[in-house]
Amino acid sequence: MIVFDYQSLEKVNSVSVGDDPHEIVTTPDGTRAYISIPLMNNNGHEIDVVNLKTLKPEVKIDTRPFYIPHGLVYKNEKLWFTAQGSKSVVVYDVNAHQFEEVFGT
Repeated sequence: MIVFDYQSLEKVNSVSVGDDPHEIVTTPDGTRAYISIPLMNNNGHEIDVVNLKTLKPEVKIDTRPFYIPHGLVYKNEKLWFTAQGSKSVVVYDVNAHQFEEVFGT
């Protein structure tokens, strides 16, 4: 992931995330970014979390059994994502580090 200065659009830094990052969403306070990695081994099950203050990776969320994460939304300490390979919408509680709800599509 390449980090750019918002004003100048110059490259500030880069942060190592999984192969073929797709969507990115940030927390309202700008402290974290969540990045979907949908195609890892054609069986994607990873969302990478980056600390935007330190520009360092924090954790990798293993989305199994929900595969090919896309379409990220962050709201009220919950990370919503579509799981294309599992035909689901999943709600992940970022504080409890667990899936909270799953909706079929």
